Amino acid sequence: MLAALPAGRACTTVRLGVNHVRPVPATTPMLRREGRPVHVGRTTATAEARIAGAADRRLYAHGTATRAVFALPDAARRPRPSRRAPLTRPAPRSAPRRPGPRP
Repeated sequence: MLAALPAGRACTTVRLGVNHVRPVPATTPMLRREGRPVHVGRTTATAEARIAGAADRRLYAHGTATRAVFALPDAARRPRPSRRAPLTRPAPRSAPRRPGPRP
């Protein structure tokens, strides 16, 4: 779906639906995937996909995706500092061990 978006736009998944029609054992011959955008708008995009046998065209799975479309930030604009706490915290300092009675 990214190829269908205009320059400077990106997308992220909002909803994903997958339907498995039949199992795919290790002996299954070559599979073929097909996908196409159904709608690409200013704020949302939808696509559908299917997985079928390359030779016999038997359907193994199909699905749909809805994606939110947004503008990429301008490269010239500096990113704002985050107000979130850092993801990693420094390790706590261990207190020196005091000699104590032995059991």
